[in-house]
Amino acid sequence: MLYFIPDTHKKAGLGHLYRCYKYADIFSKNKKIFFIKKEFNKIFLDKNFKYIFYDNLEKELKKFKKKARVIFLDTYNEKLNTMCFKNYANKKLSILDYKTKCNSDVIIDHTFLRENKFHKKNHFKQKILIGHKFFPAQVKKYKKIKKEIILIDFGSINNNELINQSVYFLQNISFLKKYKILIINKFYSKNNLSKFSNSKNIYCHKHVKNINKIYKKTYLSIGACGISLYEKCFIGVPTIAIKVALNQKYNLKNFSRKKLILDYKKIINNKKYDNISITKEISSIRKNLSKKFSITNNTQTLNNKLKNILMIQ
Repeated sequence: MLYFIPDTHKKAGLGHLYRCYKYADIFSKNKKIFFIKKEFNKIFLDKNFKYIFYDNLEKELKKFKKKARVIFLDTYNEKLNTMCFKNYANKKLSILDYKTKCNSDVIIDHTFLRENKFHKKNHFKQKILIGHKFFPAQVKKYKKIKKEIILIDFGSINNNELINQSVYFLQNISFLKKYKILIINKFYSKNNLSKFSNSKNIYCHKHVKNINKIYKKTYLSIGACGISLYEKCFIGVPTIAIKVALNQKYNLKNFSRKKLILDYKKIINNKKYDNISITKEISSIRKNLSKKFSITNNTQTLNNKLKNILMIQ
């Protein structure tokens, strides 16, 4: 039995939960239980998993007579990362992309090009797995599907101006007008579309449950440098990316340095971009992604190394 405790408070967004779903899929032979805050919106939950809803986490954990083999934590909550779970699980694993106190047996930090010494000072006793090869990419290989979408998705951020600015940029490049523009943001209203010249080709969704179906059809993405950036990179979706949170600064710097993304601030307000230049940039990014991000290699790494360390199947 495996326990998963993702960050599910009101302001957390969905990234922590969805990342835990992908780690859970690796361990097909085990029963998996997700502990979710009662305040969380249930419409975002995957019906394939079992859930325990809590106000008091320890109270719910105590109801289980048998220990879990591993507790997976995906949260910025320092109290949970330093909490002792020995009465409830044989091992504790934390997914961290920042420096914090943590007493877990295993730490996964899949930040791109993160140096090993980043965590060593505070976590010298723990097993630390670092790099994007430990990100739970999709196991499936995707067949070639017609690319018909440009995706605008900055996560749970409330910033209409950022979205509007992206649409204006896309509409000023004639080559990109043949694609549908899909905006995913829970704060963005369809009423905002009236200001655009060709709003019939723009679609808004508060949320998409199976985002990978969208990624398969996406020619270009405009979005943040968080969890979703890794998903898009593994599937081969070029992204014009921007930092919308402090913990994304490192990703913006290193993905840009390796020419795996286009920097939003350098692209959006740059009037030099036309059909030819943007096409070349997108093509170059796509080639670079195919060299650095391999779903097959990633799956093998997780299946072999992670299972061996945790001693589970």
